[in-house]
Amino acid sequence: MPFASRSQSLPGGYAALLLSEKYNVPYIVTAHGGEIHSISNNNKAFVKEVLEKAAKVIFVSKALMKDAFEKLGYDKSNGIVIPNGVDTNLFKPMDKEEARKKFGLPLDKKIVGFVGNLIEVKGADRLPAIAEELMKLRSDVFFLIVGDGPLNESTER
Repeated sequence: MPFASRSQSLPGGYAALLLSEKYNVPYIVTAHGGEIHSISNNNKAFVKEVLEKAAKVIFVSKALMKDAFEKLGYDKSNGIVIPNGVDTNLFKPMDKEEARKKFGLPLDKKIVGFVGNLIEVKGADRLPAIAEELMKLRSDVFFLIVGDGPLNESTER
């Protein structure tokens, strides 16, 4: 009976490829971005092979599938885009003043937010300069950054 292993491109996807070949079972990989955006030249061939031999490749955006095509030469024939979802039972609109009070955010400022991995490909390396420029232009700005990653310390400073 066929079995589909679902994993990320590297390293799990490569393990899935090897097991797929050994046991003759299909596998599915999900590309979230880092394995394509931040790939070293040493790993490009591995990732391309993992993607092209998969029964299906799920990309979280059209832009990411395009990047795989342009950066790796991935042929897209087995690719599908399924954007990340949101649990609408947990995340729903609420009154702005109520939300600000609940999370201890200022009521009298414009809030500029960033939510994501603190990595260069997400633009997190530009956050300090953006904050500095905006604060020169406006005194009513509050920055809220939610995330973690290699740029955490420099962003925090």
